[in-house]
Amino acid sequence: MNKQLYSAQLQWDADGNPYASQFQDIYFSKQGGLAETEAVFLANNNLPQRWLNHDFTQMPFTICETGFGTGLNFLTTCHHFLNQPLPAQSVLHFISIEKFPLSQADLSKALAKWAILTPYADTLLNQYPALVYGWHRRQLAQGRIVLTLGLGDVNELLANLYADRQRGLVDAWYLDGFAPAKNPEMWQTSLFEQMRRLSRSQATFSTFTAAGLVRRGLTAVGFHVEKVAGFAEKREMLRGFLPDKTMPDKPVAHTTSLPAWFHYPDYQADEKHAVIIGAGLAGTATAQALSRRGWRCTLLEAQPAIALGGSGNRQGVFYPLLSASWEDIPTQFYLSAYQFAQRHLQALNQIDMPIFTACGVLQLATTTALQIRFAKILQALQLPVEIVQAVSAQQASALAGISLEHNALYFPQAGWVATAQVSQYQLNQARQQAEIVLQCNVTVAHLQKTAESWQVLDAQGHCLAHAPVVIFTNAQGFKSFPYAQDLPLQAVRGQVSYAPANRNSQALKMALCYEGFITPAWEHQQVIGASYDLTTTTPEIRTADNQANIEKLQAINADLARTFPPIISARSAVRCSSLDHLPLIGALPDYAQFMKDYADLQHGRPSEQYAPPHYHQGLYVNLAHGSRGLLSAPFGAELLASLINHEPLPLPQQVLSALTPQRFWVRQLKRGK
Repeated sequence: MNKQLYSAQLQWDADGNPYASQFQDIYFSKQGGLAETEAVFLANNNLPQRWLNHDFTQMPFTICETGFGTGLNFLTTCHHFLNQPLPAQSVLHFISIEKFPLSQADLSKALAKWAILTPYADTLLNQYPALVYGWHRRQLAQGRIVLTLGLGDVNELLANLYADRQRGLVDAWYLDGFAPAKNPEMWQTSLFEQMRRLSRSQATFSTFTAAGLVRRGLTAVGFHVEKVAGFAEKREMLRGFLPDKTMPDKPVAHTTSLPAWFHYPDYQADEKHAVIIGAGLAGTATAQALSRRGWRCTLLEAQPAIALGGSGNRQGVFYPLLSASWEDIPTQFYLSAYQFAQRHLQALNQIDMPIFTACGVLQLATTTALQIRFAKILQALQLPVEIVQAVSAQQASALAGISLEHNALYFPQAGWVATAQVSQYQLNQARQQAEIVLQCNVTVAHLQKTAESWQVLDAQGHCLAHAPVVIFTNAQGFKSFPYAQDLPLQAVRGQVSYAPANRNSQALKMALCYEGFITPAWEHQQVIGASYDLTTTTPEIRTADNQANIEKLQAINADLARTFPPIISARSAVRCSSLDHLPLIGALPDYAQFMKDYADLQHGRPSEQYAPPHYHQGLYVNLAHGSRGLLSAPFGAELLASLINHEPLPLPQQVLSALTPQRFWVRQLKRGK
C-alpha cells in the first residue's frame, strides 16, 4: 500500500493567486476568494445563525470540507466563528481532506493576501503538519477551534472516519476540491454515500458547482438539493440538506466499518465531571484534554505526589516507532501520535524552564539486520525528511558531535523531554482551564455504581470522590479491578542510570538510541538506559543493571562509555505494557456480557448480525503506554476526550479498533477460547 503524498504543483499569476497545475484550475475566485467563501459556504449553510442556535453543551458543531487547498475556507470560518457572541466553551470542529497539500511555503504565500486572517493563518502555519498520509489533529484559539486535517484520498479517508450510526457526525459540508470535470476521482458515488453515512439529521451542504452528477448523486442518497445563484460570474451553484437520518438498508459500500463488537457507547454524562485514577503522564494529559472541554476533574493518586512511577524519569527520548508497512497499525498510530505530541510538548514549554528540546534523535543501525530493516522502512513509508531520513556513519557523527561507527535513522524534530516535569506542566495547564482537584496518598479499592454516578471507594468503604465518568490511567494498578479481567497487561521493570556529564560526554548534541539510549547533558547530568525486565518488579537499584546500561553504550562508543565512573546513581520504575505493545484507550465493556454476546465469533457470523457491546457506562481507560508514554499518552488523552464528548476521532477506524480494551477478548473468542 503506497501512501506517499505529493504536494500541490502551483503556478502564480501577477496578483499572487495560486493555480493548480495538476487540475488546471483555480483555488478561489479572482473576484475575491474570501468573499467567495462567505457566499458559497458560510451563507449557504446558514452558519452564523446556526452557531447562535446550536446547543454547544451537548456537542460541538462539526463542518467537513472535501478540499483543504489553501486553507482559506477554514480560516474564514475560524474568523467568523470566533467573532460570534458564543459561550466560551463553544467548540467548532473542522474536518478537512486534501490529497495534494500545499507546502508550508506555498501556503504562507497564498494566505498573505488577507490581512484580516493573519492571526489565524500564523497559528495554522506554526502547526502545519509534515506531509504524512492520514489524520492530523490541531488546536487553535485555546482549543475553541479543532482542525482534523486528513491528507490523502477523500473517498478513502471518509470511508475510514468513525461516526455513530444513529447520531452521525457532520452538521455542515463544504464540497470543494476543484470542478467535477477536472477532478473526477473525488466526485464519485462513494463520496455522496459517505456524506449520508456521516451526516447528522438536518445536516446541510453547499458547493460552488451545479454539475448534474453532483445534484443527481446527492439526491440519490437522500439529500434535498436546490440550485441557487452562483458567486460573481458563476451562474448557479448547489446547496441543500439531509431531511432525516434514517438508517440505510445495508452498510455503505467501501466503508471500513468498525465491527459491532468494537462500536463505542452512545453515552453522554449529565455532568462534565470525571474522576481520574492515576496522576502520571496519562492521567494529567487526560485531565488537560478534558479541562479544555470544560470538564471538572478529580485526580486520585496512590503515591505521595504525581509522576512518581514510570512517568518520573529525569529525561526521556522522544521519537516515533516505525515499521516497513503502512498496513502496520502501530506505525499508523505512532506517526499520528508523534506529530500531535510534538505540538503538545512545544505548547508546554516555558521560557524559563523548557521541558522539550528538539535536538534530534539518531537511531543507530548497530547490526546488519537493523540496516536492512531501516532501509525497508524508508522505502516502504516514503516519509518526508522532516520526519526521518537516512544518514551515514560520517553524517551521524557530525550530527551527534561524537564519533559513531554506524549508519542511522535521523529524526530531526525528535529530541529529549524532562519527563518528570511533563505531568506537572499538564496539571498546571488543566488548572488554568477548569476546576481540578488532586488527592495524593489515596488508594482506590473499588467502585460502586449509583443512579447518577460512580462512587470511588477506599478499602474502608469511604467515598473518595464521585462522578458520572471514571477513567483508569493507573497503569499496572488497573489489574486489581474486576474490569481488567482477561486483559493481558504486563509489568515491565526498567532502570535508567544517571551520570555526571564530563568533558567528552558534553560534546553529545542529540539523543542516541541503540539497544539502549543516552541523552545529551542537561544540568550537568546525562541519562543512560535502560533495562527491560519482565521477571521482577523490585524497586531496589541493581548494580548489574547500571553495568548493563554502560555496556550497551560501550558497544556503540567505547571511548564515551569509559569516561563515566563505575558507580552512578539510578532510578527504577515499573511500566505497564500490553501484549501487543499498543495502549488501551477507550470505553470498558462488561466482560461477562461481552463473552456471552459474542460467544460464537469463531463461526464467522457477519458483524451486522450482532448488537453493539454492553458497556460499564461512564468507565474508560487510557493506559498501557509502556516505554512510549511521552509519545502516546497526550494523543491518547485527546482521543479519549474526543470519544467521551462525541467529537470527530482523529484516527481511522481500523486503528481505533486496535486500541479498544476488548480487542483481546475478540481474539480469544475467534480462537474458540
